[in-house]
Amino acid sequence: MLRKCCMPLCLSLFLYLQLAFGATLTASSCELTDVSTTVTAAIDGDTVRIPAGTCTWTARLAITTAITLQGQGAGSTIIRDANNGSPTELIKFTLVANLPSRLTGIEFNNGGRTVHNSDGIILISGGTGDTRTMRIDHCKFDHMNGVQINISGAFGVADHNTFLITPVQYAFHVHHAGLWAGIGSSFGDGSWASPVAFGSSQFWFIEDNIITHNTGQFYFAVDTFNGGRWVFRYNTLTRANLTLHGTESSGRQRSGRAAEVYNNTFDSNAASFNENLITFRGGTGVVYNNTASNWSPTPRIELSDYRTYGPFNIWAIADGTAVWDINDSGGPFYTGTAIVGSGVRTVVVSGTPWSVNQWQGYSVHKTGGCTGIFCGQRISSNTSNTLALASCQGFCGTEMTFADGETFEIQR
Repeated sequence: MLRKCCMPLCLSLFLYLQLAFGATLTASSCELTDVSTTVTAAIDGDTVRIPAGTCTWTARLAITTAITLQGQGAGSTIIRDANNGSPTELIKFTLVANLPSRLTGIEFNNGGRTVHNSDGIILISGGTGDTRTMRIDHCKFDHMNGVQINISGAFGVADHNTFLITPVQYAFHVHHAGLWAGIGSSFGDGSWASPVAFGSSQFWFIEDNIITHNTGQFYFAVDTFNGGRWVFRYNTLTRANLTLHGTESSGRQRSGRAAEVYNNTFDSNAASFNENLITFRGGTGVVYNNTASNWSPTPRIELSDYRTYGPFNIWAIADGTAVWDINDSGGPFYTGTAIVGSGVRTVVVSGTPWSVNQWQGYSVHKTGGCTGIFCGQRISSNTSNTLALASCQGFCGTEMTFADGETFEIQR
């Protein structure tokens, strides 16, 4: 498909042209020791070629120069991942300021990794907002045991790759924790304090890839938190969808910052999971002109605020009292005492002080007998004297219970 060149890809191509006259060094074989020796001898701008063959690597290849690591194509150069040691990644690129790096033409598969790697089998480590970039293209990732690619503070593009994966094996994790570090700390605060800048190069681009989960199974292709920003376009997904983690279950780390999702093809292939093409638990996004087929029920974009029905470390529950939230002024809107008949996720008061569903969407906050981060819960409905509370969906361990004589207030 012919399209106008995107800004980050143009930038990468320009920088690659600057380094186009670097040397080409060929490793003696695809064995890790030979490739590592050749990488060590390379300097910025060089290309390290890995010959055709199938080799099993049991340790990490660390790359700290701005080079191209080039195989002879998927199906020809095959690296089998059997790294069960520490560091846990198979390849780590530490990008060089103001220079491009590249990974191309290699097939990766699981050669015996026994422990799932959630930190990235291919780890791309960037900087603090300069023009260092990375391109990952024309590679194949075949059922590797973990997150296939982890983008940590880097900008660039992954294009024309094939991913064959099972659930919990994300194709991408995208994090921009330390970028704009002068604005905030290293948890994505800087990304959140900075403008989104949609349409700029300040994103990780994922385009023209094929991502397929196992038959009958369905899972996320991309996940993000720590202020991650990514563009997902012109990809073909089978039994896969997308998500942004929220500022909640990851502790101090902030949610994903922004995503652009357009011109992709989603095929659920009748797999059973959920109806969401993309779930935003935090951040903001642009979703446009995607195609969904074999989807049941109707595909949707979901906005999900987990903190309205469950407590999380540091942030607490969003019940109208947390200092992190924009709470309605004028609260509490009601104060009262529970009576006999209250119980799990139920608050009963004397008399008939309320109209039906008057408090739907508000929250109950315990004012007596409660300490810690879980002192509130969202109200799902109410009668004239009874509040029904939403389930905490397993995030609180034990559902909220009210006993006779416990006091509460209603906030939002």
